[in-house]
Amino acid sequence: MSTTATRLEHDLLRVHCVEGITANPEVCRHYVEHSIGTVTALNPVIGYERATELAAEAMKTGRGIMELVREKKVLTEQQIAEVLDPLTMTGQARRG
Repeated sequence: MSTTATRLEHDLLRVHCVEGITANPEVCRHYVEHSIGTVTALNPVIGYERATELAAEAMKTGRGIMELVREKKVLTEQQIAEVLDPLTMTGQARRG
């Protein structure tokens, strides 16, 4: 395939499928708060055993991980904000 054709396909994909996409903050927050995977971010702070207990309860009850963390007062709101900070979760906070 020629470079011109490849560039045209790339531009078409970008224009018709990528440009204009925006994140819905409420939906993103819901996914973070309810995802079992969130326990991965909690492990270093609350420990593997406690995180596993919360994950098991969330799976059993259908409740969100962060809902349980708040209800059981496992972390303060400040700690939750720090743990769920996107820079912290992606490892970028450690680079500073």
